[in-house]
Formats: sequence, structure tokens, C-alpha cells
Amino acid sequence: MFLAAGLGAYSAAVFHLGTHAFFKALLFLGSGSVIHAMGGEQDMQKMGGLKKALPQTYWTYVIGALAISGIFPLSGFFSKDEILHAAAGNGRWLLYAVGLATAALTAFYMFRSVFLTFHGKFRGTHEQEHHLHESPPVMTLPLWILAVGAAVAGVAGLPWDNWLHHVFAPITQRPAGLPEAGEHHVSVLLLALVASAVAVASIFLASRVYGRERGTAGDLAFAEKWPAVHRLLANKYYIDEIYDRLIVRPLAALSTFFWKIVDAILIDGTINTGAATAQVAGEVGRFSTTGNVRNYALYFFLGVIALFVWLIV
Repeated sequence: MFLAAGLGAYSAAVFHLGTHAFFKALLFLGSGSVIHAMGGEQDMQKMGGLKKALPQTYWTYVIGALAISGIFPLSGFFSKDEILHAAAGNGRWLLYAVGLATAALTAFYMFRSVFLTFHGKFRGTHEQEHHLHESPPVMTLPLWILAVGAAVAGVAGLPWDNWLHHVFAPITQRPAGLPEAGEHHVSVLLLALVASAVAVASIFLASRVYGRERGTAGDLAFAEKWPAVHRLLANKYYIDEIYDRLIVRPLAALSTFFWKIVDAILIDGTINTGAATAQVAGEVGRFSTTGNVRNYALYFFLGVIALFVWLIV
């Protein structure tokens, strides 16, 4: 969606927002149905084999996974393909490659969740397996409604009759200097075939890694075969560590400096020094405030002498 908006393809961004609302909501509610059946368990490593016990959740979840992967003729195919075409049509091939790679990763990780959750052998506890059951209609009916939307919402943006373009044409303006999508003649059919092939290949790869009752063995095999890549992914590209070293720790050190040096010593020290000086001056002056007129006359006389000395010198 952000890619489409950055390319000036605002109708494509809104189109994907609309289709995304169906299949992403479907996937979230499908996950909730699984968690409900598992008694609150959320770790896919402890699931597996739920297809038989939760058939309605399974099939609606698969529809959502296929839609978000961009498989024809579900809604995600049309909206995702339009965004990729906007990138290619503007000659932004690097952005197109990033979008295509992201689509491939989406298809892979979504069907990883399908195979780990619904296929293979059950990896939870005996008590969880004994209580497995399909969710009640109050949960499964919304799943089917969203599944229908995820399947057919793509008709709103068919290439030959995309009414969203007409809706947004009067109120959107392309960024200055950005070429029109038609300036780079790219086959829509070819791009659609490439995107579909990438999605299907990713799903096939997920089935080879996690299907055929392999379950979590796919993760173990991946970790053994590519340990460096696995560590990189398991540690989320070390973004947290890099952020901690470059942002958190320097800001914490700077905050400590301002707290202990600037605030405690300079600011508070200056104020406290002024207060202490005034207090000492008051204590010293208290000894001269005797209430004796002769002492005050002596002070006045000494002051006059000091004034004369200052004027003469």
C-alpha cells in the first residue's frame, strides 16, 4: 500500500487496502479461532493436525492465505498485481523487485503457518488434543463472510473496468516528475504471470519444507543447513541490538550527563550556591544587628571614612 502511494498509484493503494481488509481480518479471526480451540495456546510449534478438528476454520484460513499470497482469482491477486504493475509501468524496477520479493515472502510464511497449524501430527498436550473442537457459529459465520469478501472483492478493480481509477481521478495528483504508468510499455499479462509463478513457487517451497508431516522439522533443517542465515532471521536482523547500541545507549549516556552534570551540578549547584551565600551573608550580618544605637553610629562613621578614602584614592 505504501509502495503504491509512493508511486502515485493512489487508487491501487486504496484498492489493496480494501481487499487487504477482508483477507487480513479473516486471517486474524481464523487465528483467534485456532487459539480458542487450543485453550489459549498461541505457539504454532505446539499445534499441528488441526485440519480435522477445525474444518471450517481451516478452509477459511486457506482462502485468506491464498488471497494474501496473490493467487488468481482471489482478491489479493488483482490488488497486488496492480501495485506491481504501477512500479513496472513507471520504470521503477528496483521497487518492483522489492515488491515481488515481499510477495514471495508473504506466500511462504503464510503457508508455513498453514502447514504448521493444520497439517501433520498434533504437537500439543494430550489435554489440549482431547478438548479440540470447532468454534461456534458466532465465530465461524464471520469467517465465511470474510472468506467470500476475500475471494470476490477483486472484481472492484478489474483491469478493463477499474472504477476506482475514475473515482480518484478528480481528487488525486501524481507527484511532480513521476512518469505516467503508460510511459513504460509493460505487458500486464506477463507481470501477472510472473507474480503468480513467484507466489506458487513460494507455496510449493513451503510445502516441501513444512508439509508431508515434517512440521517443525522444517525449521530445524533450515537452522542446520543455513545456521548463519537462521541466526540472522532468529535475531530479527539484529535490529534491536543495533538500535540499542546506536540509539538507546548513547541517549541514556547523554541523559545521565545532563542529569548528573548539567542538572545536578550546574543548575542545582548554581541555585544552591546562591542560596548558601545569601544564608551565610545573613548569618554574618546577624551579628551586626544588635539594636545598639552607638554601634549603628559607628558603622555609619566607618562608612563615611571608607567613602572619603575611595574618593581620594
